Amino acid sequence: VTLYYEKNGFQARTSVRYRSEFLGEVSGFASSRTLREVGSETIVDAQVGYEFQSGPVEGLSILAQVNNLTDEPFYTYNNGDERQIVNFQNYGRTFLVGASYRF
Repeated sequence: VTLYYEKNGFQARTSVRYRSEFLGEVSGFASSRTLREVGSETIVDAQVGYEFQSGPVEGLSILAQVNNLTDEPFYTYNNGDERQIVNFQNYGRTFLVGASYRF
């Protein structure tokens, strides 16, 4: 689901993506592949921006973005029991800022 708003140069977007748990093929040591249960995840991203439409900085756009806002980890587990974690990877949040100028 994505919500988007734009007015007078201001832009805001929030996206939420849910993936339920599933049985997946995961690469192990020596390139062997193993079936593992992968935990569910909900990823939230957000972005805000502003485009100056008049004045001395007309054409300048600024942007701030956060990916994985809720710091959702990726994990696999055994035997249908989420307490038997095999692999836990926490990628963290990603913060991005940017600017562009159109002339």
